[in-house]
Amino acid sequence: MTLLYRIGSKTIVKIFIIITMCSVLLVVFFSNIMFRQIEKLGLNITYDYNQRILSQNSQNIKYMNNAVKDFMTAQFLQPNTANLMYRKEEENFFTQSFINSLALTVKSNAMLHSAVIYNHFLQGFYSTSGSGAFTHDPEVELLITEGQHYPILEPIPRLLPLVMATMNREVFTYLLYDDVDEQKVPMGALIVNVNMDWLRNNLNEFSRNDRSIMIIDKDGNVIVDGSSQLAMFDRIPESLFNRIIAEDEAGSSFIMEIDNKKRVLTYLLIPDTEWYIISNEPYETVFKPIRYVLNQTIWYTFFFIFLAVIVALFVSRTIYRPFGKLVKLVKNTWDDPSTPVNFQDDHEYLTSIFNISLRELGDYKKRKSTADEIIRDNAFKSILLGNSVANNPMKDVRNNEIQDLLLNVSHYRLILIQIDQFHVLNSMNVEEEKLIHFAVTNVADEVLGEENPFIQAHLDKRNFVYYVQCDPDEPALSKALEDHIHQIQSLINRISRKLSVSVVYSAVLDDHSAIREQFLRLQSRFEDRFFVGYGQILRERNQDSTFEQREFVFPSQSVDQLMVDIRSGHLEEASSRIKETIDQVTVNYDRDATVFPILRIAFMINRMVHELNTNRMQVIEYNFNEFCADILKADELKQIAPLFLEMIESIMARLQPDTEQKHSLLISSVLHYIEQESDSTDLSLKAIAASFNISANYLGQIFKDEVGKSVAQYIHDLRMEHVLELLKNTSKSVKEIAAKVGYNNEATFYKLFKKQYGITPAEYRHNLVLKQNNKL
Repeated sequence: MTLLYRIGSKTIVKIFIIITMCSVLLVVFFSNIMFRQIEKLGLNITYDYNQRILSQNSQNIKYMNNAVKDFMTAQFLQPNTANLMYRKEEENFFTQSFINSLALTVKSNAMLHSAVIYNHFLQGFYSTSGSGAFTHDPEVELLITEGQHYPILEPIPRLLPLVMATMNREVFTYLLYDDVDEQKVPMGALIVNVNMDWLRNNLNEFSRNDRSIMIIDKDGNVIVDGSSQLAMFDRIPESLFNRIIAEDEAGSSFIMEIDNKKRVLTYLLIPDTEWYIISNEPYETVFKPIRYVLNQTIWYTFFFIFLAVIVALFVSRTIYRPFGKLVKLVKNTWDDPSTPVNFQDDHEYLTSIFNISLRELGDYKKRKSTADEIIRDNAFKSILLGNSVANNPMKDVRNNEIQDLLLNVSHYRLILIQIDQFHVLNSMNVEEEKLIHFAVTNVADEVLGEENPFIQAHLDKRNFVYYVQCDPDEPALSKALEDHIHQIQSLINRISRKLSVSVVYSAVLDDHSAIREQFLRLQSRFEDRFFVGYGQILRERNQDSTFEQREFVFPSQSVDQLMVDIRSGHLEEASSRIKETIDQVTVNYDRDATVFPILRIAFMINRMVHELNTNRMQVIEYNFNEFCADILKADELKQIAPLFLEMIESIMARLQPDTEQKHSLLISSVLHYIEQESDSTDLSLKAIAASFNISANYLGQIFKDEVGKSVAQYIHDLRMEHVLELLKNTSKSVKEIAAKVGYNNEATFYKLFKKQYGITPAEYRHNLVLKQNNKL
């Protein structure tokens, strides 16, 4: 640093410090980016590797679920199982014999722990676990007899009571039943408990190097931990659970501190469940292979910092050399004795000289301003703003006198420039307003003054008027003039991103006595911004195809369809409809006449919401008064559609959950009705819809969305299931069976049966008899 002071002034020292700091910051910045990219690369590699491991374990869970489902389905369909579930009299010998047989089947499967059969008529639970067939499992008994709704064939993690097991009490419990009474208690049920050790051992196979794998539920409670460090239903750290929820993805990897140790966590949402499988391993283990690269990055960072300092020294000298010559030249040529010349800082010296020059230049401009120029500018402004006899000094001035007073030209144009965002301009302080005024006038003066003389008047904060000489043969719509105006708009927008300007201009005029009349007419054109937007050239309406006149008719049909779209939850259709409707209510481009029907639409939507709220448990709430106020405050027509879209999205977001719940309840009732009436020959979509007093098309749509198949297909499949059961377990004729399940035409029944199973009903029964004889 001392060397710099010796070889130059303070200026070169400042240049050196600035360049050095910028270079160091740049090196540190890119080094930091490199470090983070390396860490991110390691994290991506870890995620790819762990994702395969977690996916494999996820497949193991899927395999467990499918195996248990197959086992339970096969057991449930066995005649002895049905006999025990629906028997109305107690037979201890049969019960004990069957339970012993079932216990042997359970034991032969390493995955299974025990099975329980429930008989509603005898209020009995028969278990393969514990001291005998009548061993009690209070939690299962309470779950069944209280009529709680649990998903069929879905795993429920729980702990077995001590009476059933003293070890390996952690199990998944699966339920299977087919009919319930009025209290929603199953008439008979099969319950199977699956050992959780099977899944824990699978998880433990993939644990290594202090890495553990666990499964948690949607609330952050542990279901199974492969390392056995956490017991079932223990809660994982709240910070870890919140991070997983915040990621909001099906799978991801991230780094966080747990118990003051840096860990790498990878999680994966298990398909078809609400469970997460999580891998937890030390940070050092994962990133050990790339630690060397990170260390090298640090050394290279120091090297490049040192190199940057050396380069900064030479660059600063190079930059300063022409600046130093300029300082020397100014000192040799400046002959004002009042100016100090021994400044230690060259920058301060030049600043002092510059300020003195500006003051002298300002004095020169003041001296240059003549009385004629002042009179001319004030006269033009007075002509534009004069609004009474007392206040208008130009009221008696004739056309030729005004012409002589201004630029003494025969033909002219008036150009009005207005700042669009008045609320932004109003929020500025005095210095900022001066800066904007300076920017607008300087840009406009420079652009418009390139070709023709002009006079400029600054009327108020936002309005600027130009009186410009023009050629009498210039067309009314001048492309050259509009190019100049676009240039002004572009430059002002670059100066202040928050502000834009709209411009109007007159035709070529020769009557100077009509300047004020033309000015007022041009000012009224700024009202068209509501329809065409900010930052535009506003032409006469008869010269702009945008303002095509048309007869107004309120679009009642479009509004009614909009209400239907909102009620149905069709957001895309509603979005398109509201834009179309607002375009239809634009009344001959009159703002007041346009806003009134828009408010009418808002009131119709508000009335519809009130109607919906009368039938809802959860009221749809929004601030309607604030919404109407926002419409009235809109500066542009294009601002109104987003306001409606925001309100409609808010209504639909609150409407959707209630609609889905109603659909679910309705379909549940329809399925029960079909089950009860499946043998009726009149059972059809139309008949079912009539019974529930709803439209057949509406029922058909939501039934297919909920169930996955049409009503007719569901009825057909259900009847065919009944047919197979009757062919297997009764000796009734095919004709009697067809009539019993709801087919009144035997030929149609044969055709449908053969299409479904490839053989006739008689052949199906014959095959069943052959199979039974072969077993004997």
